[in-house]
Order: sequence, then C-alpha cells, then structure tokens
Amino acid sequence: MKYETELGLSLKKINIKNVLFPFLFVFLVSSCSVKQPDLSLIKSKYTIDLDGEKEASIPISTYFRNVRTIVLETNKDCLIGGIDELQVFDGFIYVLDKFSAKTLFVFDMEGHFIRKIGSVGNGPGEYIRLKDFTLDTENGFISLLDYGQQIHKYRLDGTFIGTVTPKLQDSRIDFIQFYKDRLYLSVSTWEPTPEKLLLLETEPSDGKILSSSIPIEHNMGWAKSFFTGHSFFISRMNAPPLYIHLFMGYIATVEKEITPYI
Repeated sequence: MKYETELGLSLKKINIKNVLFPFLFVFLVSSCSVKQPDLSLIKSKYTIDLDGEKEASIPISTYFRNVRTIVLETNKDCLIGGIDELQVFDGFIYVLDKFSAKTLFVFDMEGHFIRKIGSVGNGPGEYIRLKDFTLDTENGFISLLDYGQQIHKYRLDGTFIGTVTPKLQDSRIDFIQFYKDRLYLSVSTWEPTPEKLLLLETEPSDGKILSSSIPIEHNMGWAKSFFTGHSFFISRMNAPPLYIHLFMGYIATVEKEITPYI
C-alpha cells in the first residue's frame, strides 16, 4: 500500500519524551519535543511506501523512558465508563469520559481522585454533554467543549470563569486545541460545499474567528458532522498542534501558518 500526499510535505524526525500511553488503567509515562519542519523540503508530491520496511518488533524503550502502573481510585464519585481523551500536566491526570460519566475527572499521579471539572446541568459552569477539552498550560486554564457549541473555561482547581460561543454558520465544533493564546477549532457541517473550511483559529476570550484554513477538498470533499471519536488534533501538550481530518492526505502543523507536516 502506498500513500501520496495532496499538497506535498516536509519530513522530519519526531523525538518522543513525556508521553502518557494508557491501557485502561495502565499508563506509560514519558517527555515530547518536535523539530520544526524545513519548508525547503516540501515537494509537489511525495510517496510513502507503508509496506516497504517492516520490523518484527519494536522495543518499548524506543518510546518510553520508564514504565509504571497507576491504578485509578474507584468510588461513587469517580466511576469511569470509558476513556475518550487523556492528558497529563503538572502532576495530574485528566480523564475525559464523554458518554458514561459525562465529565472530566482529575487524578494525581498516584491514582487518587482529586475532583471533577464542572458538572452536567444548565447553570453557570455546567454543560449538556462534553465533546473535548484542552489545557492552557502557560496560564493554568481548562477549556471544555460542550455539545451546544459552547466552550466553558475553568481554572485548574475547577473554578468556573466563563463561557464563549463562537459564531459559526452551518457548522459545528467537534474538537478544540489551545496553543499560544489561540484556540483552534476542528469543525464539520451537514452541508459540505467547496468553500467550507475545516480548521478555525479563534480568540479564546470571546470566540471571535481570526482565520480559517484547510478546504474540504483536502479531505476528499467530506466535512459532514458525524464523527464522535478521538480528536483530530494529534499533538496535545505544549508542542505545536498537529491536525488531520478523517480523509486528509497529509498532517498539518499549526504555527504562524498552517503548513503540511507529513
């Protein structure tokens, strides 16, 4: 099987450190840094042979510095039905359960339950149903994406700050990612048209749309609103966000400009 990019690409090595990898309640912890793409390497097209070089096994030490098991506390206040998103920051584990518990849990690195962020309801700081979350690690904030297109903002201790609702036309927000004082939105629509764009850059304080990018033609013309799985943002903590939609032929990196990454 071979895979060809549509816009060309820049290849670079990814060094993985400080990455948390879950197997239910087993977490493998490590640190991540990513080199920036050399745009001079971008070609009109690059073919990747996915079946060419294969290895019988890959040592886990290639990706992780050490391994330990963290058993999360279980009681009536922190019953997890499924892990839909997991991030680790400043000694805490953030676990999003969208469908069973319908909340964002916080545990310490020993697995002790610390708190929930917000709760289900219609009042201030409450949400209808969570779809995603993102951490502002520089300023110490959490943003929760609600099913009703609202984005709720909290401090890391769970204190509610406020809610913004970005003004979108015929689109819905599926995933969010904070990076360098900007909130990026992955959007989809029930009525795909050539002018529709998949990735929006917004001002976190008021939801104002600052720029938009990645036409739906780069996703094989598909931008329908149906996907509820894991985030299209595949680099979640501190590093520049990496973004790929369902049928895109490349991964985009979000920096001062949106450019092909691989």
